[in-house]
Amino acid sequence: ELAESRLRAAAAGFRYVSVLPEPVAAARTYAVGSSAEALVLVADFGGGTCDFCLFRLRTGQPLDRDRDVFGTSGVRVGGTDFDAASCRRR
Repeated sequence: ELAESRLRAAAAGFRYVSVLPEPVAAARTYAVGSSAEALVLVADFGGGTCDFCLFRLRTGQPLDRDRDVFGTSGVRVGGTDFDAASCRRR
C-alpha cells in the first residue's frame, strides 16, 4: 500500500493512472509482442520475491485483467535469498 501511494503521488497531474501487480504488468508486456493463443505462466524473479501470473493470451486481443488473468501470487523468496544460499555453500 505504501509503494502504491507513493507511485500515485509521483504520477500527480496524469489523468489516468493504473497500478498493476508486477506479474500482471509483465504479462501485459509479453502479450503485446505475441501473436499466438496460449496459456502462459509469467515468473518474475526479483531481489526479494518471486511473483507469478497465469493468464490466457488471445490472438489480436489486449490482455483483459478480469477475463484473461486466472491468478497471481508470490512468495517472499527472491534473488537475494538464492545469492545468500549460494555464498553459504562455498
